[in-house]
Order: sequence, then C-alpha cells, then structure tokens
Amino acid sequence: MKSGGYFILLYLVFHLSLSFSLMAQIPVGEWRTHLSYDSIQEVTSSEKSIFAASQSGIMIYNKNYNSTETIDRINGLSEAGISSIGYSENQQALLIGYHNGNLDLLKNGDVTNYPDLKEHTHYIRKNISSITFRQGKALLSCPFGIAVFDITRGEFLETYRPGMGQVLKVYEVAYDQEYYYAATESGLFYADVNAPDLYNPYTWEQVTTFPQPGRKVEHVATFGGYILISVIQPDGENEIYYLDGLSSATLLRTGKVAALESTGENLYAALTKRILVYSRDLELTGKITNYAGYQPSPTSVLQDSDGTLWIGDGRAGLIKNNGNKAESIIPNGPSGDHAFKMVSAGSKVFTVPGGYNKQFQHAHRKGTINKFSQQQWYNNSFPAKNNFVDMVIDPENHEHLFTGTWGHGLLEIRGSEIVAQYQEDNSTLEPNENQGVLVNNLKFDEEGNLWMLNFGATNPVKFRGSQGNWKTFEYEALRDRQPVEWTSVNNYKWGFFHDSPYLFIIDDSETPSDPSDDRVKITEPRDFNGNSYTDRIYAIQADREGNIWFATDEGVGVDYDPGLIFEKDTYQPNRLRITQEGYTHFMLRDNVVMDIAIDPANQIWFATKAAGVFAYNPESQKMIHHFTTSNSPLLTDTLQSITVNDEGEVFMGTSRGVISYRSKTSGGRENFNETYAFPNPVPPDYHGPITITNLVENVNVKVTDINGNLVYETIAKGGQATWNGKNLSGSRVNSGVYLIFLTNEDGSKTHVEKILFIQ
Repeated sequence: MKSGGYFILLYLVFHLSLSFSLMAQIPVGEWRTHLSYDSIQEVTSSEKSIFAASQSGIMIYNKNYNSTETIDRINGLSEAGISSIGYSENQQALLIGYHNGNLDLLKNGDVTNYPDLKEHTHYIRKNISSITFRQGKALLSCPFGIAVFDITRGEFLETYRPGMGQVLKVYEVAYDQEYYYAATESGLFYADVNAPDLYNPYTWEQVTTFPQPGRKVEHVATFGGYILISVIQPDGENEIYYLDGLSSATLLRTGKVAALESTGENLYAALTKRILVYSRDLELTGKITNYAGYQPSPTSVLQDSDGTLWIGDGRAGLIKNNGNKAESIIPNGPSGDHAFKMVSAGSKVFTVPGGYNKQFQHAHRKGTINKFSQQQWYNNSFPAKNNFVDMVIDPENHEHLFTGTWGHGLLEIRGSEIVAQYQEDNSTLEPNENQGVLVNNLKFDEEGNLWMLNFGATNPVKFRGSQGNWKTFEYEALRDRQPVEWTSVNNYKWGFFHDSPYLFIIDDSETPSDPSDDRVKITEPRDFNGNSYTDRIYAIQADREGNIWFATDEGVGVDYDPGLIFEKDTYQPNRLRITQEGYTHFMLRDNVVMDIAIDPANQIWFATKAAGVFAYNPESQKMIHHFTTSNSPLLTDTLQSITVNDEGEVFMGTSRGVISYRSKTSGGRENFNETYAFPNPVPPDYHGPITITNLVENVNVKVTDINGNLVYETIAKGGQATWNGKNLSGSRVNSGVYLIFLTNEDGSKTHVEKILFIQ
C-alpha cells in the first residue's frame, strides 16, 4: 500500500511537470497560431457568448465567466480569410463565411464545413460579405446575389438575384414583415418575402425614392418602421438615408459608415472615430467618441439584453461597454497579422509589420515591434513612427535593438523606449527625395559594428561603429544603385538589387572599417548554358556551412564555393535537381520564393508566394516538408517571411497572420545544464514524439532500460533529439524508468537523463 501511494505521488509530481512543459512550448510536429485580435471586423452573440471575428480567427467571450477562448485553423476552422459571421438563435449555431465562399457552421463545439460555394466553378467572386437569418435559413450576401442556406438540412437551396437581368454584387440583406431589402453595387432592391420565385431577378424591384438611386448601397437595416441605408458618394463618404416605407427618403447624416446596426431599442451608426446612437423615432440620443483609452475605430456594434454594448473595433479588439466602464478585450498575440520581417534571437522571435510596394512606396503601417518571448507576445507601439521594415537584435542584450524604417531613418530602442533616432542631421544617412530616410537590412559584424543599406542614397552602404562613429562606404560600383538585402559569410557581404536579377558582393579584406582595400563585384546568376534564368531575386541567406542561398522568381540557387566568386568571369551557381515521384526538376522551379531561413540543423526552409513552405535537408537531396493549406493548418499558401528560433520552432509570416511549427531541430548548448525530456512522464495515451532538448550540438543519444539494455540510439539534430517511444523491435516500451545517455563527439561532455513511461 505504501509503495502504491508513493507511485501515485510520483505520478502526480511528474504530471505537474508535464503540464508545465506543455504550457512552455509545443511538442515536436505540432502547430500553433499567433494571431492578432486587435482588429475585429464583426461581432455577433448568443445568450451566453459574444463572438468576435478577426480576419483569421474567432474570439469567443463567455459572458458568465468573463473568459475568452479562440478558434482558428488549428482547432476547428476550415481556413483563414473570414469575411462575415452570424449567429442563429433558433438553430443555436454560428455561421462563418469566408472570402472564397467557404462556409463553416459551429454548433455544440463542433465545426462542420460546407464548401459548395467555394467549389462552385460558375462563379469567380464568391466572398460572403454578410449573413442574415430568417425562418431557419441563412441569406448569404455574395458578389453574384443572395445564396440561401438551409441550416437544419445543411445544404444550399437556391440563389436570389436582385437586378432585373443583371448579376449584381450584394453587400447586405435586411427584411421586415413585408419585404426583403438588398443593398447592392447598383442601388437598393426589394421583393415580397412570401414571393414564390425570389430566384427570378424580375421579382425584385429597385427603390428609386432617394437621390441617384443607382449608386452603391453598402448597408441596409430596418428599424422602428424605417429602412436605413448608407449610400456611397463619389468622394467615398456615405450618405445615410431613412426611408418611410418605400414612398419617401430623408437624409439622416453623412460620414464614412462601417456599420448600421439595429439592436435593442436603438440604432447604432458606426462611423469613423465615433458611434452615433438613435432612438426609434431617429432622434440622436448619444455619441461614443472614446472608450478604454482608445479613439474609436468601430466596425460592428450590438446591444445585449442588459444594455451592455459590444463593439468590434479596428484597433482595440472587442470592446465591452456598459455605459459606466469600457474595457478592451484582446487575447495575447501580436498587435497585427502582417509580419513583413521576422528575426530570431535565441528562443525569441521579433516581427515588424512595415513594408513597401514594388515601387518602394510607403505601406503606411504603424510603427510596432512584436516580440515573442517566454511563450507570450509583447507588443511595443510607437505612434509617432511608422513603416518599420527591419531590425537587428544586440546579441549581448536582447532588450537593445535597432530598427530600420521607411522614412524615419534608423531607430535605437532599449526596452520599450526609442533612445536615439539617426537621420541626415546626426549620421551619414541620406534622405530619398520626399520619402525621408530609408534604412533596411541591418547586420552586426563580429566586432559589434552595425551595417545597413540606405535605400535611395548616392552611396547606400552605411556603417555605425561599435563606439557610435558613422561612416559611408563610397563604392563606385554601387553608386546610385538600389541594393535591397544582404547576408554575410566570412569577410564577404552578398546582396542583391531591387527588382533585378543582379547580385553584388563586397570583400572587406578582413578590415571591415577600412574600405581602401575592399573589392566589389556585380554579377548575374546564369545556367550552365550561360543563359539568365531569373528576372528578380527576393531573398539571400548564408547557411551554417557558409554556402550562399538566394531565392528568385524561378526557384532557388546555391553557391557552395562563395570564396571563389571574384575568380569567376561567368557566375554559374548550382541549380539543384530534385527527383520526386520519378520526375527530376530544378528545386522549386516555377515558384516565386519570398524568403529563406536556416534551422539549427542547417536544414533550409523556403517561404513561397503561392505554394506554401518547403524544407530540405542540408545536402538538398531530400524534401523534408512541403506544407500547404491542403495538408497542414497553414493559414494561406501566400507567405512573406520565415524564421526559425533556437528551439527549432519555425515561424511563418503569411498574408493572414503568423503560424509556427515545431521541427525536430533546436540550437546546441554549451553544456547540459538545461537539458530535459518532454513529456515526462509519458502518459498511456501519448503516442507523439518524445523530445530531448537543450543538448550540446549533435550529441550521440542512447536510450536504455534500467538494466542497461539498449532501446534506441540516434544523433541529435542540432541541440535536439526525438524518440518515438519504441524499442529496437518497433514495439512500444513497457512501463518503467528509462535512461538517456548523452555524449558529444570526442566524449568530453556527457550527461544522463531519466524518463518515466506509464502504461
């Protein structure tokens, strides 16, 4: 009895350890999303919950417990790219519409997908812009009309097409006891709710009682016997009219309208920077011009039965406003879904949302640095700045960093404060016409000097010394050129030019602060027939062996002898051939590759513009992974950036947010002080990989039972190894304690870990 009690106690202690480990990081082979809920595009509710939709996930707020949970691609949704949501009280179901016409139904915690519209080949545009419920049916506003979905039967019935022979885009549908009202790109249309042939375009009539009735009507609502519409003016502003039946129209007000919501006893008009409140006789009874410390940017409003307002906001997440107090509800995550650039520093990951278009014009995104550390996101916003396009982390102090901006020069940041700004008046940086000082691609060298590219400058290569001194490198070959990005290997800097197939290489002759002995070369990659094979280079990266990889609009190339570049008249780097399913082709040919990352085991990861993510082994003989939306939780196949932290977690910046995957590799450590295995103990229902992490790099790993019998052996990938929990015969091991012996290559560093199996 005593030994049994001791075993139970041991199990509980290990179980707590397991829980802590799983909270700290995800297991190998698993995914997690890092989505922003700062921008909420629509809000709806059930009796117990508030549903708030971002572009890629749903936040569910439990009103009874004041708690939140989220649902996205990882745990139920069929995809990202949410365009609308709506809750049916009668059916106790949440409908989620997507930009591509896909439809999910969430009921009793389960998600059912209805892809009929998405897969329909007749329609090109399929965005579901709003969802309206009536008599057990959902009316989906789409670019081709109104798709009718029977919630109980789970099937599409027919399509209503207002427009009298035209195919019109429908933005929103409302109804009263007599009519349906459809807001379309060519005005407001109505039809009898009991008409048997609503699919017939000629059943619908156009409302002509407001000025220029053929204008685009974005929103429609019924309230207090009135019909409310917002009509687009030529300048992009809206006119809000109220129609008394169909006989007359009166202008209520003008302004940019995000939503017209009739809820409770009030009508709410969500406008830029404010919400207007109207009574049932359309008297203005209130204004909301601030909440929870934010200037409003409302997108959706609803009123609860107790009078609480729930507001979806474009910057402040979900707002709960009970009149006396307003609070912003935002689950932990980055402050936005756009990750133009991602950088790893140890286990930390930093992102910036800035950017520029092909013409290198401002993206006008707020100045923000998002940091993932200790399994949490920490977001620093700098309201007076914008367009952060790159950053570099001080290797000695991860709270000290520099960020390059597209207009504000170079910023030096400590913690959450800008401690210095470098522009033309206090550095050698030069402005670019009317765009300000443009700085990107920041790199520290081994002496702590900071290198950068000053886009648009006469001499674009700039240097800030470790003591704060500035220098311009006047390379004639780069004069008035537009270098975009570079990487370093040994004493060479490899880079490429904007919107071109040309590379540049700088040899600093091991005297980085003295340019007098430097060499510069500009060259174009060519195939072995001497022909150019790419029009544009997008990224360049040195791997852990010093090989140079570059990403193009025609796949990738690699130089295994970068030290010989100045000896070559014609530059013919390797275009690797890969054989898959009996077909041999150049690696990633016909793919636009946007970014490259190297993991701790020197595996190469490629982010593409339309084909997802690829990973290859260091020898590039084998494709390890190809993740797409069809075979993984990847949010979209369109990526901008990618990075891998020292724990082997691959962070992927997609057009719809950041998602990560835990690979089998991690960075090596100097010793075994932080080594551990997880899960530990291994519970009976766990059949995933067992990870031994924080190892000295590339150690030999042997697992034995308590009697010394060998169970498993492998070599760590970087600082991490995995075991499937099976013995050499392929059978799952029995309950008991197992020993993990770790030894580096020369035997100078050894360590033993213990792991408990429970069957």
